[in-house]
Amino acid sequence: MPSKRAKKWRIKTSPDLWHPRLEALHELSSSLIAQTYTSIDQLYEYVARILDENGIPANQRLLYRSFVEELWRLRERYSGKTLAIEGGAIVVKYWLYGGERKILYSIARQIGLTPDYLDKVLEEASQMTITEAVKQAVTELYFDEEGVVTWDGPAYGTDEIDISAMFNTPLTGTKRRRYAVFLDFSDIYEDPNWLVCKVRVKIKIDGINYRTIDRRDVRREEVSPEYEQGIPIDIPPISRDAAITLQFDTALESVRQIPYQYVMWYMEL
Repeated sequence: MPSKRAKKWRIKTSPDLWHPRLEALHELSSSLIAQTYTSIDQLYEYVARILDENGIPANQRLLYRSFVEELWRLRERYSGKTLAIEGGAIVVKYWLYGGERKILYSIARQIGLTPDYLDKVLEEASQMTITEAVKQAVTELYFDEEGVVTWDGPAYGTDEIDISAMFNTPLTGTKRRRYAVFLDFSDIYEDPNWLVCKVRVKIKIDGINYRTIDRRDVRREEVSPEYEQGIPIDIPPISRDAAITLQFDTALESVRQIPYQYVMWYMEL
């Protein structure tokens, strides 16, 4: 016969009690997610307009996307003097990465950092640390690449394929680094055969075997022209070989092209 504690646990975990709680939590979570997505999407749209106005090419846009994401996270956590100090440090970092001062200022204004304040921050940074040699060394801390991968649908079938191995420069190495990768599925969408593509990010955690650290299912309707046809993939700081694999639920009926672009940040030389 169950003990009193066992009976009490059974009562407390009754579905009749938990359903209203979970329903209430779902409403709260949905509201918070909606606020978060709206907030960051508004910043993305603002940054896109600024970059368009200044004629920034596609292979440089990831720098500013990463910049605004750092500022957004900062704004969600801090305010007042702490926000100003930490925000100024981020502006200096991306200025050293090669970001244009005017554009960085326009984006930073969205979290309340004024040009006058940022001028002072950058002037102090210049006097303390920056020479032309140092600037050159810092700009060499990141690398970007773009290209096109040919996806042979009939040959690959429904196999899991390492698409990053087909990049001009694969995502391999033993130095600490991180990646921001974008895949263009506009041509893939035109193939009517598939419904779902599994995207996996893998790392050789033990130095020998690839292990999946992130995965997502991309549905065909999600990359239709009325939605976003780019697939963003963030790979966290690593010091091992990395790989991105694709696996379609149904073999594509023809050969398709997947343009890609990525930025790699070196965390050590």
